[in-house]
Amino acid sequence: MRLRFCVLSCVTFLVCQFAVSASDWTLAAEQFNFVQVREISASEQKAASELPLLILEQISENLVRTPSQRELEDRTLASLHSERISLFLQLSAAIQERDAVVLSGATGFTLEYKLNAAQKKIDGIEKKLEQNLSKTQELSSVSSSSAGTKKETVRLRETLFAVPQNVQGLAPQSQSYQNAVSKAGINGLISADIRVYGNYASVTAMLTVFPGATVAGTVTEVGSLSDIVTLAERLAESLVPYVTNSLPVELHFQIAPAECIPDTRITIDGIMLDPGDKEQLVNAGTHVVEVSCDGYLTKRFTYSFSDAQSYDISVQLLPQREIEVDLSLKNVLLSPGQPVAFYTSDLLQRKSEDGTVHLTLGGQNSLGQIALLNEDGSVSDQTAFFIIPEKVQVAGSSLLLNTKTSDAASLIDKRRIWTYRAYTALIVSLPFTFVCWGNYDSAKNAYLAGSLSSPDPVYAWNVATYVSLGVSAACTVFFIIELVRYLHAADSVIPAEVQMSSSAQGGS
Repeated sequence: MRLRFCVLSCVTFLVCQFAVSASDWTLAAEQFNFVQVREISASEQKAASELPLLILEQISENLVRTPSQRELEDRTLASLHSERISLFLQLSAAIQERDAVVLSGATGFTLEYKLNAAQKKIDGIEKKLEQNLSKTQELSSVSSSSAGTKKETVRLRETLFAVPQNVQGLAPQSQSYQNAVSKAGINGLISADIRVYGNYASVTAMLTVFPGATVAGTVTEVGSLSDIVTLAERLAESLVPYVTNSLPVELHFQIAPAECIPDTRITIDGIMLDPGDKEQLVNAGTHVVEVSCDGYLTKRFTYSFSDAQSYDISVQLLPQREIEVDLSLKNVLLSPGQPVAFYTSDLLQRKSEDGTVHLTLGGQNSLGQIALLNEDGSVSDQTAFFIIPEKVQVAGSSLLLNTKTSDAASLIDKRRIWTYRAYTALIVSLPFTFVCWGNYDSAKNAYLAGSLSSPDPVYAWNVATYVSLGVSAACTVFFIIELVRYLHAADSVIPAEVQMSSSAQGGS
């Protein structure tokens, strides 16, 4: 009984601690509900299941939420509530334990000692309960709705939240419902009521924040049931401010050189801004920004826009350059007549029979890949990556690539398996070594003390000790070798750096 209560209290404490310290905010949705009392068609029922998932798809995974002070206090209150229940269970167990001491028949000093120990434990639990109730009362009396300073990343649940049968029909504010939502790891839940007239529907969606079951916001949208994707997009756009609990962020772009400004194309998360538009409102969170212009190199970056309400983004576009070079694979690394394919940043395949290819580069560090070709012209698993540094990109130069192709994934898996085998052999050998060593030491001490008349067991365990030590030493060497080979295989995916050939260096 005592063990059960202790385990329960420990699990409850750990769960509460995890809930408080988690840095992710999980957003989920449940199947939407039809409020009209009428027969629901199969297509309408399908829309009620697909619409919440479509809304979640339209909400960016990289949003950042700023929880309000009230929300943080609700989480603390929920944690205190779970702790309070756990302390009460511990208190009941401690009182039962004290009563059992009285009925045990112990007398005198033993009875007094056990009663004092039990009472001390009860006093400690009651003190914690009083502190818990005091904190709860203090938080409950504070009214605050201001935003906190903590930032949390919004994570989207890929499946609908299914309300357990034992809480169906209960209000979200009920303790049983909140426990079911918290057990599922959900912080925000989207629910909605649907009203249908003809082929059109009115959807009233509501975002409820847990714990506390606080309604963060309610939005209503009307759309056609034959185009629920557009309806989901508009609902998601209206719900995002309530999800992030923050105002949109203003992005101001400053493009240089000036002649690029009229033709600059700016995309945010794959959505292109209107031509000439250099200001944009986005939701707080991480976004992928791309700035491009004909004749200039494209700039692409990812940034978390969440610490300020306005950002000035200066982009300096560099003109594209066309630098023609010859790239050769070291001859000794390629079999005679072996076809090979070269890939660079333009993703075009350039085939070569002699390991030499003509490339046009843009004057920046360029990542590429080579792959051996099969007899039918298909690309084999024998590949290698390389990087062409900006410093060697000189027009008309000859570059040399010194690398070997390999099936890196298979090689790494093979070396990893052998490393595990070597480590297993080492671990298995150690118990035998310890047993032999211990028995040898015991036999030696027994012989020296005179309790063992013959030295033969000492000699036997001495030999066994040296043999087991030798095996363990061999396993250790085996493990070190395999570990080094595994690390070397893992390094094989690091791109090799292209060098300028010696003839080109001598000419320059």
